[in-house]
Amino acid sequence: MKRVLDRLDQAVTHLRTIEDFFIKKVPAYARNEARLEKLGRFYDEFARELYAGGRKEGRSEKGNSFHRGMTLADLLTYTVFGRGYYVLTASDDHRKAFTEIVMRISNKLLLQENISTNPKLRKGLLKALLSQNLPNFFENNEQKTKLEQLKDYNGHIIWGREGKEFYKIMDSLLPKSRGLAIEFLIYLYLINSRFGFVIPLLLHQRLITKGRSIAPPDFLVLKDDGRIFGIEVGFYKEDQNTKFVTTTSVPIVTAELDHDQPFRCPQCQQWITYCDQVVENYSEGVWTPNSFECGDCKYFNKGKCEDIIFFGEVPELEKGKRRYHYRCVAKKATVKKLSAQGHLKKHLRVWYPTASIIDNLSDEGSQKDRKRSRET
Repeated sequence: MKRVLDRLDQAVTHLRTIEDFFIKKVPAYARNEARLEKLGRFYDEFARELYAGGRKEGRSEKGNSFHRGMTLADLLTYTVFGRGYYVLTASDDHRKAFTEIVMRISNKLLLQENISTNPKLRKGLLKALLSQNLPNFFENNEQKTKLEQLKDYNGHIIWGREGKEFYKIMDSLLPKSRGLAIEFLIYLYLINSRFGFVIPLLLHQRLITKGRSIAPPDFLVLKDDGRIFGIEVGFYKEDQNTKFVTTTSVPIVTAELDHDQPFRCPQCQQWITYCDQVVENYSEGVWTPNSFECGDCKYFNKGKCEDIIFFGEVPELEKGKRRYHYRCVAKKATVKKLSAQGHLKKHLRVWYPTASIIDNLSDEGSQKDRKRSRET
Protein backbone atom coordinates (compact mmCIF):
# COMPACT_ATOMS: atom_id res chain seq x y z
CA MET A 1 0.00 0.00 0.00
CA LYS A 2 3.00 2.33 0.23
CA ARG A 3 2.65 3.57 -3.34
CA VAL A 4 -1.10 4.05 -2.87
CA LEU A 5 -0.63 6.02 0.36
CA ASP A 6 2.06 8.15 -1.27
CA ARG A 7 -0.47 9.12 -3.92
CA LEU A 8 -3.15 9.76 -1.29
CA ASP A 9 -0.75 12.02 0.59
CA GLN A 10 -0.12 13.98 -2.61
CA ALA A 11 -3.87 14.30 -3.19
CA VAL A 12 -4.36 15.76 0.30
CA THR A 13 -1.46 18.19 -0.26
CA HIS A 14 -3.02 19.21 -3.58
CA LEU A 15 -6.42 19.86 -1.99
CA ARG A 16 -4.84 21.76 0.91
CA THR A 17 -2.90 23.97 -1.51
CA ILE A 18 -6.10 24.81 -3.40
CA GLU A 19 -7.87 25.59 -0.12
CA ASP A 20 -5.10 27.85 1.22
CA PHE A 21 -4.74 29.66 -2.10
CA PHE A 22 -8.42 30.51 -2.51
CA ILE A 23 -8.88 31.52 1.13
CA LYS A 24 -6.02 33.95 0.69
CA LYS A 25 -6.93 35.27 -2.77
CA VAL A 26 -10.74 35.20 -2.99
CA PRO A 27 -12.68 37.05 -0.23
CA ALA A 28 -15.96 35.23 -0.99
CA TYR A 29 -14.19 31.90 -0.58
CA ALA A 30 -12.78 32.98 2.78
CA ARG A 31 -16.23 34.13 3.90
CA ASN A 32 -17.70 30.71 3.15
CA GLU A 33 -14.98 29.07 5.24
CA ALA A 34 -15.69 31.56 8.05
CA ARG A 35 -19.36 30.61 7.98
CA LEU A 36 -18.39 26.95 8.23
CA GLU A 37 -16.31 27.76 11.30
CA LYS A 38 -19.37 29.41 12.89
CA LEU A 39 -21.12 26.04 12.87
CA GLY A 40 -18.85 25.17 15.81
CA ARG A 41 -19.29 21.63 17.15
CA PHE A 42 -21.20 20.51 14.05
CA TYR A 43 -18.29 21.45 11.79
CA ASP A 44 -15.92 19.78 14.25
CA GLU A 45 -17.95 16.59 14.18
CA PHE A 46 -18.06 16.68 10.38
CA ALA A 47 -14.27 17.03 10.23
CA ARG A 48 -13.79 14.32 12.86
CA GLU A 49 -15.32 11.79 10.48
CA LEU A 50 -12.05 11.99 8.50
CA TYR A 51 -9.81 11.41 11.52
CA ALA A 52 -10.69 10.87 15.18
CA GLY A 53 -8.37 10.60 18.14
CA GLY A 54 -9.40 7.19 19.42
CA ARG A 55 -12.66 5.34 19.85
CA LYS A 56 -15.69 6.14 21.97
CA GLU A 57 -19.22 4.77 21.89
CA GLY A 58 -22.17 7.10 22.27
CA ARG A 59 -25.28 8.55 20.70
CA SER A 60 -24.52 10.18 17.38
CA GLU A 61 -27.06 12.96 17.87
CA LYS A 62 -25.10 14.11 20.90
CA GLY A 63 -21.90 14.19 18.90
CA ASN A 64 -19.90 12.22 21.44
CA SER A 65 -19.13 9.07 19.45
CA PHE A 66 -16.12 8.48 17.22
CA HIS A 67 -14.11 5.57 15.87
CA ARG A 68 -10.74 6.17 14.23
CA GLY A 69 -10.45 2.53 13.16
CA MET A 70 -13.62 2.81 11.09
CA THR A 71 -12.35 6.01 9.46
CA LEU A 72 -9.04 4.39 8.52
CA ALA A 73 -10.92 1.38 7.16
CA ASP A 74 -13.18 3.61 5.08
CA LEU A 75 -10.20 5.33 3.49
CA LEU A 76 -8.74 1.97 2.47
CA THR A 77 -12.15 0.79 1.32
CA TYR A 78 -12.49 3.85 -0.89
CA THR A 79 -9.21 3.07 -2.63
CA VAL A 80 -10.52 -0.41 -3.47
CA PHE A 81 -14.22 0.18 -4.18
CA GLY A 82 -14.29 3.90 -4.98
CA ARG A 83 -11.35 4.07 -7.39
CA GLY A 84 -10.04 0.55 -7.86
CA TYR A 85 -12.84 -0.48 -10.18
CA TYR A 86 -11.28 1.61 -12.95
CA VAL A 87 -8.41 -0.88 -12.92
CA LEU A 88 -10.72 -3.85 -12.35
CA THR A 89 -12.79 -3.25 -15.49
CA ALA A 90 -10.01 -2.27 -17.92
CA SER A 91 -9.12 -5.78 -19.16
CA ASP A 92 -8.86 -9.40 -18.07
CA ASP A 93 -5.24 -8.84 -17.06
CA HIS A 94 -6.29 -5.82 -15.01
CA ARG A 95 -8.97 -7.92 -13.33
CA LYS A 96 -6.39 -10.55 -12.36
CA ALA A 97 -4.03 -7.85 -11.05
CA PHE A 98 -6.85 -6.22 -9.08
CA THR A 99 -7.66 -9.56 -7.43
CA GLU A 100 -4.04 -10.01 -6.42
CA ILE A 101 -3.79 -6.42 -5.15
CA VAL A 102 -6.83 -6.90 -2.90
CA MET A 103 -5.59 -10.27 -1.63
CA ARG A 104 -2.17 -8.81 -0.84
CA ILE A 105 -3.83 -5.90 0.97
CA SER A 106 -5.90 -8.44 2.92
CA ASN A 107 -2.73 -10.28 3.93
CA LYS A 108 -1.19 -7.02 5.11
CA LEU A 109 -4.30 -6.22 7.14
CA LEU A 110 -4.04 -9.59 8.89
CA LEU A 111 -0.37 -8.97 9.63
CA GLN A 112 -1.27 -5.59 11.14
CA GLU A 113 -3.71 -7.30 13.49
CA ASN A 114 -0.82 -9.28 14.97
CA ILE A 115 -0.11 -6.36 17.29
CA SER A 116 -2.90 -7.90 19.38
CA THR A 117 -0.69 -10.84 20.38
CA ASN A 118 2.79 -9.39 19.85
CA PRO A 119 3.41 -6.79 22.58
CA LYS A 120 6.80 -5.83 21.15
CA LEU A 121 5.27 -5.11 17.75
CA ARG A 122 2.41 -3.22 19.41
CA LYS A 123 4.74 -1.02 21.44
CA GLY A 124 6.80 -0.33 18.31
CA LEU A 125 3.73 0.82 16.41
CA LEU A 126 2.65 3.05 19.29
CA LYS A 127 6.09 4.63 19.38
CA ALA A 128 6.03 5.19 15.61
CA LEU A 129 2.58 6.78 15.72
CA LEU A 130 3.36 9.03 18.68
CA SER A 131 6.53 10.22 16.97
CA GLN A 132 4.40 11.74 14.20
CA ASN A 133 2.94 14.29 16.66
CA LEU A 134 -0.44 14.20 14.93
CA PRO A 135 -2.49 17.17 16.21
CA ASN A 136 -5.65 15.07 16.68
CA PHE A 137 -4.11 11.79 17.75
CA PHE A 138 -5.92 12.14 21.10
CA GLU A 139 -9.50 13.33 21.02
CA ASN A 140 -9.42 14.06 24.75
CA ASN A 141 -7.58 13.19 27.97
CA GLU A 142 -9.62 10.02 28.38
CA GLN A 143 -8.22 8.64 25.12
CA LYS A 144 -4.70 9.68 26.13
CA THR A 145 -5.00 7.90 29.46
CA LYS A 146 -6.26 4.71 27.81
CA LEU A 147 -3.36 4.72 25.37
CA GLU A 148 -0.86 5.17 28.20
CA GLN A 149 -2.38 2.11 29.87
CA LEU A 150 -2.08 0.18 26.61
CA LYS A 151 1.61 1.11 26.38
CA ASP A 152 2.22 -0.51 29.77
CA TYR A 153 0.31 -3.71 28.96
CA ASN A 154 2.43 -6.71 27.94
CA GLY A 155 -0.24 -9.35 27.43
CA HIS A 156 -2.39 -10.55 24.55
CA ILE A 157 -5.52 -8.74 23.36
CA ILE A 158 -7.99 -11.22 21.85
CA TRP A 159 -11.66 -10.34 21.50
CA GLY A 160 -13.72 -12.16 24.12
CA ARG A 161 -10.69 -13.91 25.66
CA GLU A 162 -7.83 -11.75 26.89
CA GLY A 163 -7.11 -8.10 27.52
CA LYS A 164 -10.67 -7.07 26.74
CA GLU A 165 -10.24 -3.75 28.57
CA PHE A 166 -7.60 -2.76 26.01
CA TYR A 167 -9.36 -3.98 22.89
CA LYS A 168 -11.18 -0.79 21.88
CA ILE A 169 -8.20 1.51 22.25
CA MET A 170 -6.01 -0.93 20.32
CA ASP A 171 -8.76 -1.27 17.72
CA SER A 172 -8.66 2.48 17.15
CA LEU A 173 -5.05 2.26 15.97
CA LEU A 174 -5.80 -0.01 13.00
CA PRO A 175 -8.30 -0.01 10.10
CA LYS A 176 -10.44 -2.83 11.63
CA SER A 177 -7.87 -5.11 10.06
CA ARG A 178 -9.31 -8.64 10.22
CA GLY A 179 -12.89 -7.52 9.60
CA LEU A 180 -11.88 -5.40 6.63
CA ALA A 181 -9.83 -8.26 5.17
CA ILE A 182 -12.89 -10.54 5.32
CA GLU A 183 -15.07 -7.90 3.62
CA PHE A 184 -12.49 -7.48 0.86
CA LEU A 185 -12.22 -11.24 0.31
CA ILE A 186 -15.98 -11.77 0.16
CA TYR A 187 -16.19 -8.90 -2.34
CA LEU A 188 -13.67 -10.73 -4.53
CA TYR A 189 -15.70 -13.91 -4.21
CA LEU A 190 -18.86 -12.08 -5.30
CA ILE A 191 -17.37 -10.34 -8.32
CA ASN A 192 -15.43 -13.39 -9.51
CA SER A 193 -18.57 -15.56 -9.55
CA ARG A 194 -21.85 -15.12 -11.40
CA PHE A 195 -23.90 -13.73 -8.52
CA GLY A 196 -25.03 -10.61 -10.35
CA PHE A 197 -23.94 -6.98 -10.33
CA VAL A 198 -22.40 -6.19 -6.95
CA ILE A 199 -22.99 -2.84 -5.23
CA PRO A 200 -20.63 -2.32 -2.26
CA LEU A 201 -22.32 -0.37 0.54
CA LEU A 202 -19.43 -0.52 3.00
CA LEU A 203 -18.93 3.24 2.68
CA HIS A 204 -22.63 3.89 3.25
CA GLN A 205 -23.28 3.03 6.88
CA ARG A 206 -26.71 4.63 6.55
CA LEU A 207 -29.15 4.98 3.66
CA ILE A 208 -31.06 8.23 4.07
CA THR A 209 -34.43 9.64 3.15
CA LYS A 210 -36.25 12.61 4.62
CA GLY A 211 -36.67 12.21 8.36
CA ARG A 212 -35.14 8.76 8.73
CA SER A 213 -32.23 6.50 7.91
CA ILE A 214 -31.52 2.80 7.89
CA ALA A 215 -28.41 0.61 8.15
CA PRO A 216 -27.98 -1.38 4.90
CA PRO A 217 -26.21 -4.71 4.36
CA ASP A 218 -22.57 -4.64 3.21
CA PHE A 219 -23.44 -5.45 -0.42
CA LEU A 220 -26.43 -5.44 -2.73
CA VAL A 221 -26.55 -7.85 -5.66
CA LEU A 222 -28.65 -7.04 -8.73
CA LYS A 223 -29.78 -10.08 -10.72
CA ASP A 224 -30.45 -9.98 -14.46
CA ASP A 225 -34.12 -10.82 -13.84
CA GLY A 226 -34.70 -7.76 -11.65
CA ARG A 227 -34.32 -9.41 -8.25
CA ILE A 228 -32.22 -7.70 -5.57
CA PHE A 229 -30.78 -9.21 -2.43
CA GLY A 230 -28.40 -8.03 0.26
CA ILE A 231 -25.24 -9.69 1.54
CA GLU A 232 -24.26 -8.99 5.15
CA VAL A 233 -20.76 -10.05 6.15
CA GLY A 234 -20.69 -11.71 9.56
CA PHE A 235 -23.32 -13.04 11.92
CA TYR A 236 -25.08 -11.52 14.96
CA LYS A 237 -26.71 -8.60 13.11
CA GLU A 238 -30.25 -10.00 13.12
CA ASP A 239 -31.91 -6.82 14.43
CA GLN A 240 -30.24 -4.62 11.81
CA ASN A 241 -31.01 -7.08 9.00
CA THR A 242 -34.61 -7.57 10.10
CA LYS A 243 -35.25 -3.82 10.11
CA PHE A 244 -33.79 -3.46 6.62
CA VAL A 245 -35.82 -6.39 5.24
CA THR A 246 -39.11 -5.27 6.78
CA THR A 247 -38.58 -1.68 5.63
CA THR A 248 -37.38 -2.31 2.06
CA SER A 249 -38.64 -5.85 1.28
CA VAL A 250 -35.11 -6.63 0.02
CA PRO A 251 -34.01 -10.03 1.39
CA ILE A 252 -30.64 -10.36 3.13
CA VAL A 253 -28.38 -13.38 3.51
CA THR A 254 -25.36 -13.63 5.75
CA ALA A 255 -21.95 -14.51 4.34
CA GLU A 256 -18.84 -15.78 6.07
CA LEU A 257 -15.64 -17.27 4.72
CA ASP A 258 -15.54 -21.07 4.81
CA HIS A 259 -13.99 -22.88 7.78
CA ASP A 260 -14.07 -19.70 9.91
CA GLN A 261 -11.23 -18.09 7.98
CA PRO A 262 -8.85 -16.38 8.46
CA PHE A 263 -7.12 -18.82 10.81
CA ARG A 264 -5.22 -17.88 13.95
CA CYS A 265 -2.35 -20.25 14.73
CA PRO A 266 -2.96 -21.64 18.26
CA GLN A 267 0.78 -21.84 18.94
CA CYS A 268 2.04 -18.34 18.04
CA GLN A 269 -1.42 -16.68 18.16
CA GLN A 270 -0.66 -14.89 14.88
CA TRP A 271 -2.97 -14.78 11.86
CA ILE A 272 -2.24 -17.15 8.98
CA THR A 273 -2.00 -15.27 5.67
CA TYR A 274 -2.79 -16.55 2.18
CA CYS A 275 0.19 -18.11 0.41
CA ASP A 276 1.55 -17.16 -3.01
CA GLN A 277 -0.01 -20.21 -4.69
CA VAL A 278 -3.47 -19.43 -3.32
CA VAL A 279 -3.16 -15.78 -4.39
CA GLU A 280 -1.98 -16.71 -7.88
CA ASN A 281 -4.66 -19.37 -8.41
CA TYR A 282 -7.42 -17.13 -7.08
CA SER A 283 -6.31 -14.33 -9.38
CA GLU A 284 -6.58 -16.73 -12.30
CA GLY A 285 -10.13 -17.66 -11.29
CA VAL A 286 -9.18 -21.07 -9.88
CA TRP A 287 -10.45 -22.04 -6.44
CA THR A 288 -12.45 -24.60 -4.48
CA PRO A 289 -14.02 -24.70 -1.00
CA ASN A 290 -11.78 -27.69 -0.32
CA SER A 291 -8.16 -27.50 0.80
CA PHE A 292 -5.24 -28.73 -1.28
CA GLU A 293 -1.97 -30.32 -0.27
CA CYS A 294 1.05 -28.07 0.12
CA GLY A 295 3.34 -30.86 -1.07
CA ASP A 296 1.95 -30.46 -4.59
CA CYS A 297 2.80 -26.75 -4.70
CA LYS A 298 5.73 -25.29 -6.63
CA TYR A 299 6.61 -23.15 -3.60
CA PHE A 300 6.75 -26.08 -1.16
CA ASN A 301 10.58 -26.08 -1.16
CA LYS A 302 10.91 -29.33 0.80
CA GLY A 303 8.74 -27.98 3.60
CA LYS A 304 10.63 -24.70 3.98
CA CYS A 305 7.83 -22.46 2.67
CA GLU A 306 6.78 -20.05 5.42
CA ASP A 307 3.08 -20.34 4.54
CA ILE A 308 2.53 -24.08 4.96
CA ILE A 309 -0.40 -24.92 7.23
CA PHE A 310 -0.50 -28.04 9.40
CA PHE A 311 -4.05 -29.29 9.94
CA GLY A 312 -4.49 -31.89 12.62
CA GLU A 313 -4.28 -32.58 16.32
CA VAL A 314 -1.16 -31.66 18.28
CA PRO A 315 -2.08 -32.88 21.79
CA GLU A 316 1.07 -31.32 23.24
CA LEU A 317 -0.60 -27.97 22.52
CA GLU A 318 -4.37 -28.41 22.21
CA LYS A 319 -7.02 -31.08 21.87
CA GLY A 320 -8.84 -31.45 18.58
CA LYS A 321 -7.83 -30.72 15.01
CA ARG A 322 -6.58 -27.20 14.52
CA ARG A 323 -4.76 -25.22 11.85
CA TYR A 324 -1.21 -24.18 12.72
CA HIS A 325 1.70 -22.59 10.94
CA TYR A 326 3.71 -25.70 10.09
CA ARG A 327 6.85 -23.88 11.21
CA CYS A 328 5.29 -23.54 14.68
CA VAL A 329 4.72 -27.27 15.16
CA ALA A 330 7.31 -28.98 12.93
CA LYS A 331 9.45 -29.99 15.92
CA LYS A 332 6.59 -31.26 18.08
CA ALA A 333 6.71 -34.99 18.82
CA THR A 334 3.31 -35.70 17.25
CA VAL A 335 4.24 -33.97 14.00
CA LYS A 336 7.67 -35.60 13.83
CA LYS A 337 6.02 -38.99 14.34
CA LEU A 338 3.63 -38.36 11.43
CA SER A 339 6.60 -37.43 9.28
CA ALA A 340 8.50 -40.58 10.25
CA GLN A 341 5.45 -42.72 9.41
CA GLY A 342 5.01 -41.05 6.02
CA HIS A 343 1.63 -39.55 6.97
CA LEU A 344 2.64 -35.89 7.18
CA LYS A 345 1.81 -34.86 3.62
CA LYS A 346 -1.97 -35.16 4.01
CA HIS A 347 -1.82 -32.84 7.05
CA LEU A 348 -0.06 -30.01 5.19
CA ARG A 349 -2.92 -28.17 3.51
CA VAL A 350 -4.01 -24.64 2.59
CA TRP A 351 -7.43 -23.13 1.86
CA TYR A 352 -8.87 -20.64 -0.58
CA PRO A 353 -10.93 -17.72 0.83
CA THR A 354 -14.32 -18.97 -0.40
CA ALA A 355 -17.82 -18.28 0.94
CA SER A 356 -19.70 -21.34 -0.32
CA ILE A 357 -22.58 -20.69 2.10
CA ILE A 358 -23.98 -18.27 -0.49
CA ASP A 359 -23.20 -20.33 -3.61
CA ASN A 360 -26.86 -21.18 -4.25
CA LEU A 361 -27.51 -17.50 -4.90
CA SER A 362 -25.18 -17.55 -7.90
CA ASP A 363 -26.37 -18.40 -11.38
CA GLU A 364 -24.31 -21.58 -11.28
CA GLY A 365 -25.76 -22.50 -7.89
CA SER A 366 -29.32 -21.92 -9.09
CA GLN A 367 -28.72 -24.13 -12.11
CA LYS A 368 -27.41 -26.91 -9.86
CA ASP A 369 -30.47 -26.55 -7.61
CA ARG A 370 -32.84 -26.76 -10.57
CA LYS A 371 -30.99 -29.83 -11.88
CA ARG A 372 -31.20 -31.57 -8.49
CA SER A 373 -34.92 -30.69 -8.28
CA ARG A 374 -35.59 -32.30 -11.69
CA GLU A 375 -33.62 -35.40 -10.72
CA THR A 376 -35.69 -35.90 -7.55
